[in-house]
Amino acid sequence: MKVRKSAAVTAVVLTLALAGCGGGTNQAPTSSGASPGVPKVGGNLVVALPGAPDTLDPAFTGSRYSTYVLPNFCERLYDVDDQLNVIPQLAATLPTISTDGKTYTIKLREGIKFNDGTDFNADAVKANLDRYRTHPRSAEAPNLINVRATTIIDPNTIQLDLSEPTAPLTSVLANRSGMMASAQQLVKLGDKFGDNPVCVGPFSFVSRPSADTINLKKSEYYYDKDKVKLDTATFQVITQPTVRATNLRSGDIQVAVDIAPTDVDSLKTDPNIIMNDMVSLGYQLITINVANSGGSGKPPYSPVRSGLANADLRKAFELSLDREAINKVVYGGYKIPSCSPLSPASPWHTDIECSKHDVEQAKQIVAASGVPTPIPVVLTIRAADDQQSKLGAVIQGMAKESGFDVSIKATESAAGGDAAEAGDFDAYMSSWSGRIDPDQNISMFWSPTSLLNFSGADYADINDLMAEARSTIDDTKRKDLYAQLAEKMNAYRNYVILFHDTLLMGVRKDVTGLQYFSDGVIRLKTAAFTSGT
Repeated sequence: MKVRKSAAVTAVVLTLALAGCGGGTNQAPTSSGASPGVPKVGGNLVVALPGAPDTLDPAFTGSRYSTYVLPNFCERLYDVDDQLNVIPQLAATLPTISTDGKTYTIKLREGIKFNDGTDFNADAVKANLDRYRTHPRSAEAPNLINVRATTIIDPNTIQLDLSEPTAPLTSVLANRSGMMASAQQLVKLGDKFGDNPVCVGPFSFVSRPSADTINLKKSEYYYDKDKVKLDTATFQVITQPTVRATNLRSGDIQVAVDIAPTDVDSLKTDPNIIMNDMVSLGYQLITINVANSGGSGKPPYSPVRSGLANADLRKAFELSLDREAINKVVYGGYKIPSCSPLSPASPWHTDIECSKHDVEQAKQIVAASGVPTPIPVVLTIRAADDQQSKLGAVIQGMAKESGFDVSIKATESAAGGDAAEAGDFDAYMSSWSGRIDPDQNISMFWSPTSLLNFSGADYADINDLMAEARSTIDDTKRKDLYAQLAEKMNAYRNYVILFHDTLLMGVRKDVTGLQYFSDGVIRLKTAAFTSGT
């Protein structure tokens, strides 16, 4: 399986070169023009994140921040390369697919050990896939909904039997559904696996002394450990973007994710830092609680009493928002205004017409609704984040013109996600890191049984189109179906997509070997500090 290439920038590989922010060339960046030196063994690399993963269990997480952390100690059956082509990782080859598209046979790599020394084999793969498919709390279940059974053919071969052809399946196994946990540790910890996760990976989990700090160390069991240069790696949550930038300048951290646009220019002039930007597969959105009164993933849903549960008022709310102005004021023009779940970085992207900012029309819709104004809306945002606070304030001011009284509720990221899952919210500002197959950028939010369906969406026409697109093998037909889906989703407005992200990452110049693609994953396997700097 090959994901078609996009014209958008998809990757940066910090070996001896890194594309500079603003379209720089791939030259070896040094303060003196000399070679930055060769990778050296040892050291602790600190990566600063803007928020904390909710859990380190790939079956349960719904956080974009786990995307940065998990792949470094929990490898998958498949990965992607720098052009987003699916490639084998723990699988030995791409799957063999039957003529009718209903049977996938996957050969596994031999001689692989989990980070507790137990064997990686077909038994372990079956245990993981069955857990993803059937566990009532699994966030991955919608992605594997068509997998009817898993069968061990031999110790290094597993077969997946499907109820119908499923085009996204290989791509699904290149994400969280393909992450392989130690079967022994799953039995030992059960639902508490995320407290002490054990997988296959270049690093092993060591500790999480607080929600904001995750410590890893080089794995002694990793099959490719000679390529791992770092002794340890730390993921540190620093919510304030200005503090991330300050700590990057000082050298207290070596990698900073989600650099604020206001800090980009000054960081570009620092001779010890390299800035990179690339278009992400993900997007920012406002989730509106339409019918989630008892918890996501539990249909049938019942309409909630929030004013935005009214479809006409959702339209008025969106019309009150000026995406272009928000992008300029809050993000310095670095976002890509859009209402589509399919990024320009994706070959599945199609241009669709978004509702244009129109306060007068919004006012008319509000007046015609008969709902007394101002209409109260509580918007949940991430706490201790200057950009989120600024975004919330701008939305608050814009919506006020049309008759909405938006109040801001700032919560810690994991707590906000828990409240959204429980249905305890009006509107929830969040982001999605993006997936290489379009189905996973849509069904995770719109499938009635998905735990990430915070809005309580359950529409027959959407459900039918998702099922048809998922079972269609022809790419041209699939692309047309996803364009239809995007149009219908915009008409319902359970989710108001605002932008596609531009990934802004700052890296100290003495770091090499780090890989960062448009899928948003930071790959530390070959990362190292350099000598001679």
